[in-house]
Amino acid sequence: MVRGSDGRRLNDGRREDGGDQGKGLGRFASTVAFHERAREPYGESFFAEVARTLGFGGGERLLDLGTGPGLLALGFAPFVGEVIGVDPEPAMLEAARQAAQRARVALRLVEARANPCQRASALSGAILA
Repeated sequence: MVRGSDGRRLNDGRREDGGDQGKGLGRFASTVAFHERAREPYGESFFAEVARTLGFGGGERLLDLGTGPGLLALGFAPFVGEVIGVDPEPAMLEAARQAAQRARVALRLVEARANPCQRASALSGAILA
């Protein structure tokens, strides 16, 4: 079942690739603590430079495939109108949700596999993978 960060069902309960949404792949569930404690954060200048290079004007949608704990999604949020983080791991999405709350940043988080991404063409911005 595909759900947003608030737990609401976002579509008919099927993954974009047509399969039933399970409890995640499990491969990355145990790495949440590692990402939060050991992953070096990106500096603000990194996000500003990439946003400038890509020509973000503040109204784009950014799709972060494999968002994990939301490091890129949170960093780019000030430069775009909406950030959608997609990850198959509930534990990673929970970490992203908590990080967004601490940072007071609105993220739309979706539990789903990213392949195939049928709705990517509806974006007016960029896709991170």
